[in-house]
Parts: sequence; structure tokens; C-alpha cells
Amino acid sequence: MKVMLTGATGLLGQHIMFELMAFYKKDLQFVLVGRGKKDISFRQRVETILQASPNKHVHGIEDVKGFIRHHIDFMDVDFSQKDHSTIISSMQVDLLLHCASYLDFRSNESAQQKLEQINVVGTQKFLDSLQEVEIGRAMYVSSAYVAGITEGEVYPDMVGWGAFRNAYEASKASAEKIFQSWVQDRQISNWTILRPSTICGRSIHKPHGYTTKFDVFYGWAQFFSKVQSKDSIRIQFNKQSGLNIIPVDVASQVIIRLVRSDVQNINFLHVVANNEYAHLAYTAELLKTVGFTNYMFSGLNSLDELNQLERVYYKRSVGSVFTPYVINPATHFVQDPKFMSDFTMDEDNFQRVISYFKSILT
Repeated sequence: MKVMLTGATGLLGQHIMFELMAFYKKDLQFVLVGRGKKDISFRQRVETILQASPNKHVHGIEDVKGFIRHHIDFMDVDFSQKDHSTIISSMQVDLLLHCASYLDFRSNESAQQKLEQINVVGTQKFLDSLQEVEIGRAMYVSSAYVAGITEGEVYPDMVGWGAFRNAYEASKASAEKIFQSWVQDRQISNWTILRPSTICGRSIHKPHGYTTKFDVFYGWAQFFSKVQSKDSIRIQFNKQSGLNIIPVDVASQVIIRLVRSDVQNINFLHVVANNEYAHLAYTAELLKTVGFTNYMFSGLNSLDELNQLERVYYKRSVGSVFTPYVINPATHFVQDPKFMSDFTMDEDNFQRVISYFKSILT
């Protein structure tokens, strides 16, 4: 099994890599495409991830250095910066899995430019560079939230043109169009756009809740852990709706189940939990976790005359990106019966996925 994977240093990308290693072991050959940072090469970044103690039991490879030496080819390149139309040489891969992405829910000009540069232009340049590569199957990791602002049942192929919450959703939808056009031009019949919902820390593999980035609801909680103001705050959200939260190891296992299957013509797949976990439940637990008590849940009531803390929250920090996701009507992401996650977020599971976050706080 030869797999070309982008995004192997990201949270979901590395867990997809772990699951492929755990299943295929020495029958796996990777071509990993990514970029280094100022003082560390792409290869060094991946080596650090694979050799980290929290990850060794997940991928199950005892001789990590030997696996890296004999089973991974590294391509250190930044497709968002330059035109690399001929950089990837002629080869044949069984699976292309494009997972690399930039996540930023802010609406400022800098964020929008970077989202366009990486998610849209970068995807186009990467796919253009594969002219000499023969590909058996292709997958692109998008987002369930490209469905935009909607309500009720959300099907895997829905796109919210004209109703996106932010530039991130718009960029992923544009990248999907690029990917679909590319597979059609290349006549790749076996292709899938994967749409995960809100990715959080692990729930299967220990340490439970382990994550390499504290964004989404973790970042929201961190804001309140650092509040110094004595002001109280009114927090808006729809008490009738919730957030679809899926642990990263559950999401990666759903994706690998599809990779291993012989099922054809699944062009869009939700990678989501079975339910939307009530905003009231997880926000209250997060505020309790960080010890913030000076708040009131306001529902969808209009907020007039914001105090200083509320102005910071809603205008200049996490509230500006979090609120659009928690004031919408109730939705439900429809899963494919053959590739359901079988994961339901509840109080016990939520405690599990925030346990690592709690340990960092203490």
C-alpha cells in the first residue's frame, strides 16, 4: 500500500498516519508531503511526532527509526509560496490523501489572505504538481461546516454558498471545487471528500484527551481561564442546539475504515459523532473546569450596552468566532450507515476528551 499524505504534522493528519501504520505495518509505503519550519525540517517534525511517547502505542511500530528509514519518503515543500508544478517526480500511488489545511475562524484581512493562500491556492498548486503521478484513489479532507448556516438535517454533499460563517468555511468549499474539478480532469473515479466536524482530543487511545493544539472549545475555555476582569459576562448561545464533537482517534478510524473498504462511489462522507452535544452542557463544564463563575447564559437575547469584558469577548477575541457556531438553530449531520463513527458525545466522554486539557491547566 503506497500512500501520499499531506498534513502529517497536523492533529488529524498525524492520527491518520498512525492508523495507517497500525493496520498496514511493513506493507505500507508513505510519501509524506509537507514543510519545515525556521529551525526544523519537515522530516524532523515527523520524526519527533512518531517518536513521542504518547504516540508509540497508537501506531504500534517498535522500530520507529527503521520504519522511517525504509518506509517513508519525505518531500519538504511549501505549496502556498511557490509554483512547484514539476517537483513531484513520476510515481504510482494507491491512495492520495490531501489533509493539509490552515484553520482560522477570524475575519480579519490577514487571516483571510492566509486561508486563501494555503487552503485554496496551495491546494491548486499541490494538485497541479501531480501531473506525473498515477493515482488509484483520491481523498480530500474538508470540513462538515462547509454546509454553512443551516438547520435540520445536513447531508454530506451540502454546501452553504452565500451562507458561510467565516472565511475558513468559504476557503474549504473553494478547495472542494478545485479537488472535484481535478479528479474529473484526471479521470479518477474513486474519490471522496471527507467532512469531519469539530475535532477534539483522543477518546480511545491514552492519554485520553491528548491533542497537539488547543483551539475550538479548548481555546474558548482558555480565554476564561485568563480573565482578570471583575465584570460579569452574558454568554449567548441557542439552548436548543449543540456542537458536533468527534475525537481525533475516532475520526481517523472512520477514515481508515473507508480506506480499507472496497466500497466505491462515496464521494462525500461526514466524519462526525452520532449527536450534537448541547451547548449548555459543554460550556458549563468548561467554565467549571477553568474556575470561572461570573457569567450568565443569555440564550438568544439581544445584548445591549456591553461591559468591558463583553466587548473584549464579542469584538476582539474568542466570542467573535465562537458565537456564530452556537447561536444557530439545531442541526444534525447525517452519516453514511456503512461508515458511522458509533461515537456519542455525552458527559462521560466529554470528561475524557478534556482530561488532558485539565492536566495542562494544573
